[in-house]
Amino acid sequence: MTAFNAAPTINSAVNSVLSQSFDDLQLIVLDDGSTDATANSLQGITDTRLTVIPAAHRGRSAALNAAIAASTGTFIALNDADDESLPDRIALQVALLSDHPDVDVVSGAMSATEGNRHWILTYPTENHMIHDELDRGRMPIANACVMFRRQWFDSTGGFSTELKRLEDFDLYYRERSRTTFGAVPEPILRYRFRTFSRKQWVAEENQRLTIVGTSAKAPILGYLRYRLAVFSQKRGLGLTKR
Repeated sequence: MTAFNAAPTINSAVNSVLSQSFDDLQLIVLDDGSTDATANSLQGITDTRLTVIPAAHRGRSAALNAAIAASTGTFIALNDADDESLPDRIALQVALLSDHPDVDVVSGAMSATEGNRHWILTYPTENHMIHDELDRGRMPIANACVMFRRQWFDSTGGFSTELKRLEDFDLYYRERSRTTFGAVPEPILRYRFRTFSRKQWVAEENQRLTIVGTSAKAPILGYLRYRLAVFSQKRGLGLTKR
């Protein structure tokens, strides 16, 4: 878990991991140069499975790489500092990876919330479906609740520190030809959804297009399609997140 100015949510995120039904775990929280009360918020947690690492602010990719390097587990689970893992999340993902030794990366569905709205975000669960989406330059993996094998991650070179956004998509896209994916079908994370502004969406979309190797720019009507998809998700109409 990485944290940057996450004082309002960090305790609930940390406690959601430490309260897992699968309790043979360690939790590394890398404080990426927070200037708020993030560090103070964590001082009251005495669970010995928690390690807090203070660091200078270097950005999400560098923080993720450093947190993973500090861990010792065979399986690595990511959890953002503003999201909450549901109680059986780790158990379900460990079981999937243990039962399927060919699978490298596993995510799952998420229970999303924004304001007073709640809905379920679902993603493809079969390897061939995930590969089809990645080959089309789309993100079919819920990185907010991803778990992967340490051996696989160490062989990738980690998250790109040259990117300010979509470091997750970049990793799975560039490693897709040698990676087997899977997903837990039920929700395993409570996800704080944030609808992008047009400026944010254009920045993300242009970064995605750069990663997939095209010189195209974000389409004019793309943001309207994105907002329609978000509207549909919140009302349970079954459209995907991206």
